[in-house]
Amino acid sequence: MIEGLGPISIKELQILSSPKVWAFNCFFDGIKSITPIDGEVEALYKGDSISIKCKINTQLLLTCDRCLNEFKKAIEIKEQEIILVSDQLDEVLNNNLAKNIFDNAEDLLEVVNPKDNFDPERWAFEQLSLQMPLINNCGDNCPGPCLSSQTNTTQSELRTQTNHDNDSLDPRWNALKRIQSK
Repeated sequence: MIEGLGPISIKELQILSSPKVWAFNCFFDGIKSITPIDGEVEALYKGDSISIKCKINTQLLLTCDRCLNEFKKAIEIKEQEIILVSDQLDEVLNNNLAKNIFDNAEDLLEVVNPKDNFDPERWAFEQLSLQMPLINNCGDNCPGPCLSSQTNTTQSELRTQTNHDNDSLDPRWNALKRIQSK
């Protein structure tokens, strides 16, 4: 757990007269960032729900899926979410309780029991994870798969080589061959 980002009980949030704010500038386990993750999470209890807002900035170090080179990607998040507080999950699922809070009950993303805690570290981690690209591409100028021993070979020359030679051009195929040979 990151110091200063500890969970808070829903009952404690309910008692507060103003929003609870957590500010942080640190690294998160499981997020490969090259700069500390700088952000703020704000939680405000509003009757039957908790309004959560965040601002998070960092720079990630990712590996390109095509060329395997590392590249930097800036992440800036401004997010809002409403979490319904209820111990009557069946009623929430039938949208009776949710209709009182939301214009459209389909906007409901999460329900928490009033006896539970809100964990700002976990919530911020989830928001960062949702912003991670599914396909890591270093950009329009990506050189493509790296060519191990053919640095001066042109694309047309590569097309005319035998299949056996082509297999050794891209080192990613070697891992697959090792698996197939077992």
